[in-house]
Amino acid sequence: MKTRFTHWYNYAIVAGACLMWACQEPAKQETKTEEQPVVEEVKPAVTSASTPATEPPKQEVAQPEPKPEPKKEEPVKKAEEKKPVVKTEKPKKVDEEVVVVADQPAEPASGYPSYYRYIKTSLQYPEEAKKHNAEGQVFVEFVVKKDGSLEDVRVQPGKGIGYGCDEEAVRVVKQGEKWKPAINKGEPVAQRVTLPIKFKLN
Repeated sequence: MKTRFTHWYNYAIVAGACLMWACQEPAKQETKTEEQPVVEEVKPAVTSASTPATEPPKQEVAQPEPKPEPKKEEPVKKAEEKKPVVKTEKPKKVDEEVVVVADQPAEPASGYPSYYRYIKTSLQYPEEAKKHNAEGQVFVEFVVKKDGSLEDVRVQPGKGIGYGCDEEAVRVVKQGEKWKPAINKGEPVAQRVTLPIKFKLN
């Protein structure tokens, strides 16, 4: 009888313990499943009205206009200097026999000093030669005939300076006096003479 009572007593204790555990488990589950409310923080929307009135308006800075690049000046081409035109004439045929070397050479009738004074006073400096500062010697070639007259007066090839000086030298010689003819073996002969005429600016 005592053993049966002990059995029932133990059963009652186990049953009570199970009942207590059963009652506590739902409470724990409810505690676990209970979620805390989520509070969302809503930020206020920024509008134009929320902009402080004291904020200064942004000013646009005017950028300076780019300066135009200076045009490069093209180098001025210098005018090409015109080279003097020197006319050359071929020697003309002379009726008389012409020599280059004689026993007594031909000479101006009044002598060389007087003849050169005539050339100096008669010579007119061409304007074109003055413009180009042309100076130098012009070699005039001519034939002094037996009677002292001059023939085939011209500028030696390559011995002129141009700018009108060659023509002026020929003009002065043609308008000059007669010459004394050359003498060869006691007889007058025709002789070819070369006369330098100097052009110089004062």
